[in-house]
Amino acid sequence: MRRSLKLFTVSAALLLGVGGLVSCGEDESMIIEVAGPGSQQALIQELIDDFKASNEDAAKYTWRFRDMGEDQVESQVPDPAKGPEVFHFSSDKLANLFKLNLLQGVSKDSTYGKWIAENNTETALGFAEFAGKYYAYPYAEDNTYVLFYDSSKLTVEDVATYEGLIAKLTELSADLPADAKKYQVAYPWGTSYYSTGVMFTYGARYNVEYDTTTGALTNVTADFDTEKGLKAGKVLLQFKKDEAYVVDQGDAIPTQSGSENIIASVTGTWNVSKLKEQLGDNYAVATLPTITIDGDTKTLGSFLGAKLMGVNAAAIGTDETKSAVCHAFAQYATGKDAQIKRHEMYGTGGTNIEFRQTDAFKNDPAQQAVAKQTELGNAVLQTNVPGKLWDAFTAVSADIKSGTTTEANLADALVTANNVIQTSR
Repeated sequence: MRRSLKLFTVSAALLLGVGGLVSCGEDESMIIEVAGPGSQQALIQELIDDFKASNEDAAKYTWRFRDMGEDQVESQVPDPAKGPEVFHFSSDKLANLFKLNLLQGVSKDSTYGKWIAENNTETALGFAEFAGKYYAYPYAEDNTYVLFYDSSKLTVEDVATYEGLIAKLTELSADLPADAKKYQVAYPWGTSYYSTGVMFTYGARYNVEYDTTTGALTNVTADFDTEKGLKAGKVLLQFKKDEAYVVDQGDAIPTQSGSENIIASVTGTWNVSKLKEQLGDNYAVATLPTITIDGDTKTLGSFLGAKLMGVNAAAIGTDETKSAVCHAFAQYATGKDAQIKRHEMYGTGGTNIEFRQTDAFKNDPAQQAVAKQTELGNAVLQTNVPGKLWDAFTAVSADIKSGTTTEANLADALVTANNVIQTSR
């Protein structure tokens, strides 16, 4: 049975977008373009078709899919009015998309604002909120990394602590032939996405302030030059010390050809399919281990990112019917049933509260590890990231790897890094 969409008023900010080609004679006002990653086109098209079949107003429009990655909105959408009416984007893009007038705000007191709040986790709301409104519909909160390992060689107890993991790798390696590679854990700490995560381990953080009207970045503060940062920096020094067992290799798949000696890997949820295929019955997942520095034990820090859906006010203009249709689609495409389908097809860890109570989610070891890691409190939301954060910790980890930075001058290196971060604008 079809249902008519209820119109509602949303205070709009301009959205940035590049539209698809329109044939001569076509009425642009009756076209709705949905942009998202090509790898998810099958699901997005299915959601569009199902939505059109159940909504009279939606069925009046011509719907088109556009292949555009969640991190490509800024580069592919130079003209707001010609952009996609609905688009997928990464959480760390929200502040800049707001600044560029690329997102339409939804009042928290509106119908859709209340729906967003009532149906998503608190973590997801943290990704969607900016300047007192929601600027997106969350649908995934699993863009992070956990520890995947070969359960035929490592146990739950072995991987619970960094010290235990290194001890087990050392023990297993002792039985190998003299010319064989030692057993290793892959931890790409030379890459700033991971090294910055390490720097959160003992509570050091950055804070970004914006002009909530214009979206301009006004101030960045950080405390990586404190005792909290120093302890975290010592974690990187420990990785360097244990480099025989800790290999700086991104997206490593344990036991695959060429990596037979790697039996554990700190890598992203995006590699789950490859990991399952390679490890088979030995596929196992855990949160990042704890580590002890100067007698203080903490879970290793990490970044946690999300995927969101936004509605483009500039492409819609003053057409209230089209606006309502687009918001209703965003709600539908990020709701419980859509998140169940997304998990079935791509293994995505959704944000919907009811979805996260399903057996499918509860029985997914990777998503359960992400959820537990989030609860532990050392996974920092990847929202408003100062631009020079990446450069700062790329330099720190590189200098530790080369031996330029040691424990003797680590404090000075972190002062420099902290100053660089705070100059981000």
